[in-house]
Amino acid sequence: MPAGEPAAAWPETDLFAAVVHELRQPLTVIRGQLQLGIRQIGKDAIRERGSIDLAIAQVDRMDRLLGEMLDPSVLASSGLGLVSVAFDVVRAIVDAIGRHDDGDTRRISFEWPHGTVHVCGDPDRTAQILDNVLGNALRYSPPKTPIEVSLTIVGAEAQIRIADHGLGVPADERARLFTPFFRTSSSRDVPGTGLGLHISKRLAERQDGRLWLEASSSAGSVFALELPVAMSGRESA
Repeated sequence: MPAGEPAAAWPETDLFAAVVHELRQPLTVIRGQLQLGIRQIGKDAIRERGSIDLAIAQVDRMDRLLGEMLDPSVLASSGLGLVSVAFDVVRAIVDAIGRHDDGDTRRISFEWPHGTVHVCGDPDRTAQILDNVLGNALRYSPPKTPIEVSLTIVGAEAQIRIADHGLGVPADERARLFTPFFRTSSSRDVPGTGLGLHISKRLAERQDGRLWLEASSSAGSVFALELPVAMSGRESA
């Protein structure tokens, strides 16, 4: 986006394409540095190699998602290239927590019904939502404070809640929380684009789900993601 040009002056698809383009550029640098790291570590550094391989896989996944968003037909239809399949949301949550492991997995707890829970939706886009919300919870919370993730079944819906003990959202700003580029007054000193929650909400809605701020105070926030349970989607352990 040219410097000084307001976002409102851009058509929505052009603005979206510009944002995606800017996001893809640092991925190229990150991938190159990770691949250089693989060449430099010793063959016996199995754990380090595994961590780098995981990081490269996530860079590739993000690059693929961004590439799909730039497809002209996707931009024209606002379809964002979603698919709808049955997948295990418990595994999706566990994987998301693993991607945000900072070396102290006790910081993030997860409670869910025993067994697997299958939902209908797009696994990659759901992972994107989880990464956004979980990443925000960690980013806007003091170090070492707990993050609580839970999964419950309410009727025909699976509800995922991510609770933090961070900055909270001021009451007079909550109505704008999911609008593009909006940053709360309490979070403006923390790096961010103000796009993550907006995109995540759209992705949830296009999977016949929803994403909302359930509660917030100076003691933290609770975000909830709801997705439809797949038919016969609950299995006991």
